[in-house]
Amino acid sequence: MTNPCFAPAVQFFTDLEHDNTRDFWTAERHRYDQLVKPPFLELLDALEGVGGTWRVYRPHNDTRFGSTKGPYKTFIGAVTERADGV
Repeated sequence: MTNPCFAPAVQFFTDLEHDNTRDFWTAERHRYDQLVKPPFLELLDALEGVGGTWRVYRPHNDTRFGSTKGPYKTFIGAVTERADGV
């Protein structure tokens, strides 16, 4: 079951999966900026002790090396590195 605070993000990515185009992204980017990214950043803040600085994946795919990918990722993610390099 999805946490209700993440429901708008889930809906955004569902919609993006159905229309993974620049036109959709341009028209709906405000949803990403307002409903997807802020709750995700709050989640990362709650994980403060897990690692160092979190880096959020960019939403754009590099389409130069594959023809089956859409131009935009249908997920949000982040990476960090601990002091010991892991």
